[in-house]
Amino acid sequence: MQHLDDDYRRLKAFFEFYNAAYRDLGSLPPELRPMHLLAAQEKEDPKRAVANVRTSVNQIVAQSFRWSPMHIACVEAELSARGIVSLAALRDRFQRDYKAIVERGELADLVDYYMARDLVADTRPATKREREALERMMAVFEVSEVARFRESRPPGAC
Repeated sequence: MQHLDDDYRRLKAFFEFYNAAYRDLGSLPPELRPMHLLAAQEKEDPKRAVANVRTSVNQIVAQSFRWSPMHIACVEAELSARGIVSLAALRDRFQRDYKAIVERGELADLVDYYMARDLVADTRPATKREREALERMMAVFEVSEVARFRESRPPGAC
């Protein structure tokens, strides 16, 4: 897919690896599994597919801050053997992205919003001061998203 860039492909490879290796998807019918849904979304709305993969990878990375060093080493070895972007690189990116959000003082999109939400819920990666700032940004973002949604509805819609 030419319209999806290399960064997306790296994140998608990580997401695919993680789902195959660490999530029990056996009870889900094939058409409801993440990679099938993502493939359909890439065709229908590539921008949304990119945002959803970024959000999903950010959630995995946020969870990784609670993993044991042994588990991290195992994941890193598997990623390296498959030529997939390292967890360390994704963690560095995650840290840069959330620091940029805190410095910017506002959430630019839903990817930022979900990152902030995950950081507020898990106290490890963010300081108390940063969590409080993120909570304020989330409140502002939620108000603006509701207003944007209301403005986009056709007249007379519920």
